[in-house]
Amino acid sequence: MWQRVSIGWALAVLLWLAPAQSFGFERIHLAAVMAGDEQQDKPGQLPELRPADPFAKGVWTFQVYGLAVLGEYHQGEIYSGHIGFGYHLADNFSVNLEGLGAKVDAQLDDDGVAGGLDLTFRWHLYRIERFSIYLEGGAGFQQATTKFPSDSHFTFRPQLGMGATLRIAEKTFLMGGVRWLHISNAGTSDINDGW
Repeated sequence: MWQRVSIGWALAVLLWLAPAQSFGFERIHLAAVMAGDEQQDKPGQLPELRPADPFAKGVWTFQVYGLAVLGEYHQGEIYSGHIGFGYHLADNFSVNLEGLGAKVDAQLDDDGVAGGLDLTFRWHLYRIERFSIYLEGGAGFQQATTKFPSDSHFTFRPQLGMGATLRIAEKTFLMGGVRWLHISNAGTSDINDGW
């Protein structure tokens, strides 16, 4: 196993140290010029590589965010942190798998913590250069140390939302939005007071 790791690192270092011209960047530049690119480079100079479209088909994303979920006054609140990955199945459309950790302020039981997993789909329906508006929806589950919202530790999480992204660096976006989130045990217990 260590030999494979060593060989992989050695190849990575060699590729990084090797001259860029030996890997066909000039051919890429010729194709771009033939396609009507107006960029003018000096002879022998490598072209400036532009950043790829962050919402294009095949692009992977990494996301970290927090939620404050407020229900009716007698049901409690949830404050959660999410971390996960996304993959663009098509341009402007991604599937995202996110783990979550949460603090649960339950009104009908002791406060506790929860962990879970969400699968969401996000569609960026409007885009301009640094800004997008998206719709999202999905579902997940969570396991809590307290009975929340009523009679179950294990609950399901269907959700719908909308929001916007703003590019703040080449590969970094600030994301904000709102979600409708339903938490219930889906009838797996005698009492199913959804939240």
